[in-house]
Amino acid sequence: MADLPYDLWIRVVHFLSREDVWTLRSVNQILFNIAMDDHYRFISINFDLWQNDGHYVAHFRHLA
Repeated sequence: MADLPYDLWIRVVHFLSREDVWTLRSVNQILFNIAMDDHYRFISINFDLWQNDGHYVAHFRHLA
């Protein structure tokens, strides 16, 4: 099953719900990668929770 090209797996996944893809993530490495890419597509960082000294913000900007 993992012998299928990545592009074909992407097409198959388009017919599935996000929940189904997440459930199938343990089937093979390709589905795992697709599920993780979808799951972590967006992140949110609330800078209000960080210290006001700017240390963490400066560190984050250095990483980006």
